[in-house]
Amino acid sequence: MLLSPVGKRALREKLTQMRSSRKPRKGLLGHKEIAPPETLKNVDWDDFRIFTSVARAGSYTRAARELGMTQPAVSQRMNKFEHAMGVRLFDRNAQGATLTSDGARVLNYASAAEVALTRAMAMAQDAVENVQGRCSLAVGEGLCAYWVSRFITPFIIANPNIELQVFTTQDRAGSKKALYDLQIQYTEPTDPGLIAMRVANLHFMLYASTDYIATHGAPLQFEDLIDHRLLDHTLGLTQRGTLATWANYSKTPALFTNSMVALAEAARNGSGIALLPTYAGLVDRNLVPLLPGLNFPTPVYLCFERGAREKPAAHVLLEYVRNVVFDKRAMPWFDEEFHIPQQRWHDMFKARLASLGGQKAAKS
Repeated sequence: MLLSPVGKRALREKLTQMRSSRKPRKGLLGHKEIAPPETLKNVDWDDFRIFTSVARAGSYTRAARELGMTQPAVSQRMNKFEHAMGVRLFDRNAQGATLTSDGARVLNYASAAEVALTRAMAMAQDAVENVQGRCSLAVGEGLCAYWVSRFITPFIIANPNIELQVFTTQDRAGSKKALYDLQIQYTEPTDPGLIAMRVANLHFMLYASTDYIATHGAPLQFEDLIDHRLLDHTLGLTQRGTLATWANYSKTPALFTNSMVALAEAARNGSGIALLPTYAGLVDRNLVPLLPGLNFPTPVYLCFERGAREKPAAHVLLEYVRNVVFDKRAMPWFDEEFHIPQQRWHDMFKARLASLGGQKAAKS
């Protein structure tokens, strides 16, 4: 049957309407149109990492040790993960944790995703390694010596074409004039030309060495400090001033110094009690925290001029400091909230540095 021109036009319009009203086939949508599956909205992606560790270790306890977590925490995360996935992933017995058939299938997919992520990281790292230039960082003496310095080697290895310059300063508020690409300081800058990111919190508390405690005992309450040797810093590490001032210490401190390194080393060698950040126990296991009820938070700011991000080398260093050096997700000692130092912190920090190709976290 032959159609008139009007009939042909009407047929074309009808076919067009039918196509537009037809539901799109799955798998053919553009990425912007695809909504995430409802089942994944309740899944923490980090649970896949914990799941693969348990599957390969064959034990919650061994996996917890490798991850720097507690065994109950791993068990809780896996119970939640199984609930979100809707299947049982492990058979638990006295020998450990054995994958179920569903768990084995999930492991295959998780392993494939792990390979894909590794390739993506390698591609990103290739781009980073091509960054060249010089970048400078200014940081307080103590934070530089006992914390930032531990991350220098991984940065240099990962960025062979970047010339890194690190300088120490005792200016807690930072330089009025930007002499460095980045500066870590303890007060928010007043210069409107500077950008300030609050990257961490230092929580200061009292520490003494095991040798000092063996000889002099440990203070059981605040008033007992008068019977001990105090080591003090001239700058006042808290907003309440020097240690002797807020402790109403009527004696002369055994040490009064403007050097955070001298203060920390004196405490490590048994000279007396000093106010140190909670990560001090990661520097030396012989440093013992005292009177945990006395703790003082101090914010840490990463400051830079707006143009710093336009310098490739400075931008790489900025992201490294934010996401690695002060990674609060893996470092509870930098949280907003105070945490009493724990032994498991050593394993957590050791695992963190190992993942970066860094040195050991603390003195054994």
